[in-house]
Amino acid sequence: MSQDSTSLTLPDAPVELELPALPAFIVNDENGVFIVPAAMSAKDDFALFVNRLYTSGFRFLALRYALFQRLVHEWKPNPDAAPEQLADAIVPFEAARRGIYKGVKITPGGEKAEYLFEPVLVETIERTPIFGPLREDGSAEVVDWSEKRDMQPTELDPDEFVFDLWGKGVRYGIDMERVYAIIAGKEKGRFEIARMLAPEEGGDAGILEVFEALHRDNSPKRLAGGRLDLRQFNNRFPQIEKDVAIFKKIPRTFGKSGMTVAGKVLEPTGKPKDFDLLSLSGPGTRVEKREDGEYIVASMDGFLTLDSQTNQVSVTEKVINTEGVSLRTTGDLKLPGDEFETLGDVQEGRIVEGKHMSFHGDVYGQLLSNGGEIKIGGNIVKGKAVSSGGSISVKGRASQAELRAVGGVIEVSSAEGCVIVASKVRIETAYSCEILAEVVEAKMLEGCAVAAKTIHIEISSNRRDAETAVSVLIPDFGEIQAREKKIADELEKLQQSESVLSGQIGQLRNQPELVGYLSLDAKLKKGEIKLSAEQTELAHKAAQRFRPIIQKIRELSLALDKFKARSAQLRAELQEAIGQHNEIAADIGCRIDQVTGETVVRTLPLLALEPVLSDAQIEAIQLRLRNSGGNQQRLYAGADGGFEWHFVEVVAEP
Repeated sequence: MSQDSTSLTLPDAPVELELPALPAFIVNDENGVFIVPAAMSAKDDFALFVNRLYTSGFRFLALRYALFQRLVHEWKPNPDAAPEQLADAIVPFEAARRGIYKGVKITPGGEKAEYLFEPVLVETIERTPIFGPLREDGSAEVVDWSEKRDMQPTELDPDEFVFDLWGKGVRYGIDMERVYAIIAGKEKGRFEIARMLAPEEGGDAGILEVFEALHRDNSPKRLAGGRLDLRQFNNRFPQIEKDVAIFKKIPRTFGKSGMTVAGKVLEPTGKPKDFDLLSLSGPGTRVEKREDGEYIVASMDGFLTLDSQTNQVSVTEKVINTEGVSLRTTGDLKLPGDEFETLGDVQEGRIVEGKHMSFHGDVYGQLLSNGGEIKIGGNIVKGKAVSSGGSISVKGRASQAELRAVGGVIEVSSAEGCVIVASKVRIETAYSCEILAEVVEAKMLEGCAVAAKTIHIEISSNRRDAETAVSVLIPDFGEIQAREKKIADELEKLQQSESVLSGQIGQLRNQPELVGYLSLDAKLKKGEIKLSAEQTELAHKAAQRFRPIIQKIRELSLALDKFKARSAQLRAELQEAIGQHNEIAADIGCRIDQVTGETVVRTLPLLALEPVLSDAQIEAIQLRLRNSGGNQQRLYAGADGGFEWHFVEVVAEP
């Protein structure tokens, strides 16, 4: 049947996608797609339009992603905002093209999104009509179609990528520069393509000392001519003149919201605390607003007094001596500032909360520091001092007390019957104490129970019938060892698979006829030789013959590349695991310079691979401090001589 002499009835052309109605704030013409922000009435208007565009099978061409993000997440009413170009055009997002985009991996908290970039193929369909019998008028009806499907290599498109991720829940934080670079460079592998914006926390209001002579100076007073008067202090009781600023308020700062890659707003966790500066202004002072802030200033000449009972600063005509902390003088104290100092004692039952605190007297109550420094110049008896992440020092004696500075340092001259927990403990002498730390340095211990990763004791002895029990903490490496073995096993299997694939590719590539054909084809493409019509026909037949082999080589090569990429990733993970292993194992050991009484040294395996001073570990270790057995290993038991032992577990890097 000749098409020159017969008219054909072809089926209707495929129905074109219908572009949804555009909102008033979108202008789409021959110059491009423009946004008119002044025409938007609500923040969600633009996101709803993008959803409608996506579900209708359309996308933007040459999208301005930064503007796109602002419109989705940061739009605010502004009647004076000028129109801006959003894209070059709105075009269909073909179904066949959608199929080339794979799933995206989003972390459970929406912190980041990762995408696996790999070579992609798009399906092409060549349709040929099948005609029925000829009609009387010479026409024929298409009764069916035959289809020829083929897969052709293609590349990802950044604009399509944005819209595909939109449909899969990634609506914020795409690193478009990275996406463009990956696609343009035809990189392969899993890459992070979007990251959340973490919220910024605000800051509490605070106080800044602006009067240099606020604190006492007990150095000898300097007289005219440079002589020193040893009978007087330079500034025993600070004095101030009228209208001089004492404190400046540091205003609180509010945090900023963040956003997950899914577009969920993340608010700062807490509201910054504020206070009224007037509440800190005592007699003889006033609050004054100046150009650069709010101040407490002296309203008279006199002596400065920091009242620990009212937390107020005052200027008085008389010198007021600071008393200790008791039910009669102050009650419990919760100090808003960073520094606190008292000359008297802390009564039993009283609680003092602050940050950096100094006590010149004895302590019988509780001291609670917010990560600051606690200094006790006297003794602490049946009291408690806690500073998480800070430090504690006791110059006097600690008796039947509890000292805790998890994440910090404790230094004690002498302790008896105490519980001491810190990241690092330095102690002169200790009797019948429980000491738990990561590092312990002691001059003399008698009848103590000690547990730490690194221990150095100069003299160790018993106390009455109680021996000194030293436990060297050994982390449980089971979890990290299992991880190392799992990675190594997978790496070994991958390497075997790589070897098999490499051999298969080599066998295919080294076929003499294929080598000859590829050489001829390369010369033809470079124009180095020309073929006759008969030779061209033979070359065409050869191409048809070798096409399946070439395709197989290509498929095997792609698989080999994936194996090699995974192998490289596994090697990096194994090296990281081994480095962590060696870091944890470093510096574990015990040294006792001189043993003068019953002493036992053993290992004490930890419950899990977690911080030594976590709550669970502390509780478990304290239960086993003086108990032997289980999986503990005795290293030493004796009453004289010395002892030194170091834990050795070094894993070689791959």
